[in-house]
Amino acid sequence: MTMFSVTSRARIAGALAIVATVAVALLLARGTAEAQQSPWPTRQGEKWVLAGPFAVDVSKGRHAINLATINGSVRGVRVGVRDKGMVLTGVGMRYADGKTADVTRRITLNPRERTRMLAGTAEDRFLDGIDLVFAPGARAQGPVLVEIWLLQSAAGAVALRPAPAPKAAAAAPKPAAPAAQPAPKVSAAPKPAPPPPAAKPAPANTPYVVLPPLPPPPTVVLIGPLPKPAASTPPIPRKTGFTPIPSAKLWPMLFEAWGTSSPEWQARLVQDETMQECFAHANIPPKALANAIQKRELERIEYPADGKFIGDWKKGEALAQSGYGLRFTDKNTKRPNGGNCYACHQLSSHEVSYGTVGPSLQGYGKLRKFDPAEAKLVYERIFNPQSALACANMPRFGTNGILSIEQIKDLVALLMDPESPVNK
Repeated sequence: MTMFSVTSRARIAGALAIVATVAVALLLARGTAEAQQSPWPTRQGEKWVLAGPFAVDVSKGRHAINLATINGSVRGVRVGVRDKGMVLTGVGMRYADGKTADVTRRITLNPRERTRMLAGTAEDRFLDGIDLVFAPGARAQGPVLVEIWLLQSAAGAVALRPAPAPKAAAAAPKPAAPAAQPAPKVSAAPKPAPPPPAAKPAPANTPYVVLPPLPPPPTVVLIGPLPKPAASTPPIPRKTGFTPIPSAKLWPMLFEAWGTSSPEWQARLVQDETMQECFAHANIPPKALANAIQKRELERIEYPADGKFIGDWKKGEALAQSGYGLRFTDKNTKRPNGGNCYACHQLSSHEVSYGTVGPSLQGYGKLRKFDPAEAKLVYERIFNPQSALACANMPRFGTNGILSIEQIKDLVALLMDPESPVNK
């Protein structure tokens, strides 16, 4: 009887342990499901769309995400993370009508998790931005990829943001009473216009040549009757406008197309703060924003430890000729990336194949008298071109880790070394 009791108790205890384990697993699974699924019951025609992801530095304590360029109104917001977790203490929503909605509670997100519905409403509203407030002491290695999920109705998905209201025009001044007109005077014959001033020669250090004025075109004498004009061709009908794809739909399509690529390739689709600002202004930012971009990008430049900016021009020529790196077919990770400079610029005179997207750089150092101060400027413009021109089309070779500091010094030598073929 005693043995039977002990055995029975052991079996009962084992069964209870199994039940407890299953219950805990179900609770954990339920918690994960709640983080992944929407607790807001979507009505007919509603669906969640992804905006982003956005690279966010949680160590700064607060980050503002601009959504004013996204077309389409929303009914709710959810925040998620991709590769790393984060802890929020508040989320603020800013709407186009000037109203805000704040959520102040501690939210812990693990990788691949999303929050519950934040500031849900049955009305369609245009969202201008989201402010994320991170828990004190939160740190992460590198940026965190944050996803912003927007709940849109069928009508809200195609809604276009209203244009900003125009400023009230100043009242026109009242016209003055017409003065008595004196009798017209007979003026002398008008003097002939003075000849245009002769073109001044360009300074010696300008990177272009001033050509002499062209001679007048010769007089053409037509012999015989003029040919009959061709019958007019009716103009080809063209569309006068198009419906742009909302950014909230465009970015998920891009990430889906790259879904099978490596995380390193997917990370190249993530826009940093400068790219977002340039994208929002079609690469023509206002002057104040352009100055802010240039100042920020200048602070991201890393300078050589030895203080020298000129390397080996022969290595620089090889870099300019090489387009290796950052392509799907480039499998050799030990081979250094190239600069591919000839794809956009004319450099050495012996090279007949070059692009014209960028300006010609022939004689670059010679025109600048090989000034050492110019070598520093060339280094900065290769390392991060946006430090000199906001939203420049040239890649940020150093800031984005495409080329090393030594490689950039070799390219500076290609432009500034007197022995370089660029200056011959």
